[in-house]
Amino acid sequence: ADDVAQPTSPLPPSPVIPSLPPHQLPRPSPPQAAEGSSLLVHQVLDKCSALVLKVVAASTPISAAKPAVVAVGTPISAAKPAA
Repeated sequence: ADDVAQPTSPLPPSPVIPSLPPHQLPRPSPPQAAEGSSLLVHQVLDKCSALVLKVVAASTPISAAKPAVVAVGTPISAAKPAA
């Protein structure tokens, strides 16, 4: 008798959002479109080149970098507890 599942409250109805027509930009004439596309491609290639240079610089092996921590003379396990 204690195993009876309690009824759950129904979820509130989700709001209906009317679909809006897609925003249409005026289309440039074909020569302008080709020029704009060429400029966009050039900008994308420039960004990709810059990112590649950053990745190459960031992927320097740690062993090649100067270590930031100097080896400590006494290992932690051999350290004497404070009195």
